[in-house]
Amino acid sequence: MSGELSTNPLMREFMAIETKFEKYIAREILNGKNDMGIYGLLPSAKETNTKIKVIESETDNIVTLKDLANLGLNLKGQYLRNAAFVVDRAILYELFQEDGNDGHLKLEQWDYVNGFAAIKTAERTIPLIGVDSSYFAADIKSNDGFADYVGFDSGNTAINSGYTPSSYASVSGATDNQGKAVAILADFNQAYTLARSSIVQTGVDNSFGNLLENGYVYGGKIGYVGGKPTVEEAASVLFVK
Repeated sequence: MSGELSTNPLMREFMAIETKFEKYIAREILNGKNDMGIYGLLPSAKETNTKIKVIESETDNIVTLKDLANLGLNLKGQYLRNAAFVVDRAILYELFQEDGNDGHLKLEQWDYVNGFAAIKTAERTIPLIGVDSSYFAADIKSNDGFADYVGFDSGNTAINSGYTPSSYASVSGATDNQGKAVAILADFNQAYTLARSSIVQTGVDNSFGNLLENGYVYGGKIGYVGGKPTVEEAASVLFVK
């Protein structure tokens, strides 16, 4: 009928908030510091006796396809069978557009099946999952991936931004890549356990400031979540020299 809405606008708002919550959890799996009971892979990789393999890029400030392949080399074969790469999207596009010695793009190292991208290694093709990460430190709050953690360089500096492609290195506000984690290769079913509690909060919360920190959504039914690395040797991390 005239004047009626075809969809409920409140439902759109609820769905958007739930998506924001899920992205928050995804960030915590990478770099969480026990917020909401979630401990991230990157802080775990910094621990003294960690079994997570931490690999440095061969070249200062730059990541290459060979660096990604080295992650596979440092992961046991039993974990490589079901592994996936989580990579800063800026790196994916920089590597995809990299010229080979013949002047053509290195397309032979990429694979696509049913809409999913993968990269070829010596043993198998491994799926790629791109993560948004701004190379501006000022964008840390909107950063979905590799930011807000202690860097892997010797200075233990705070990393508040994602990978800066070489073509943007001179842009005002762009950050240097030293010490930045840029990719994780892991059998995530083995390497990380995420638990969702049966205890949920429902109803209306008037404080949007506490929305994510409290573990529930506005008018929704999302439970409290906890998680931590479990089989640490099932994961390897690449950082920039």
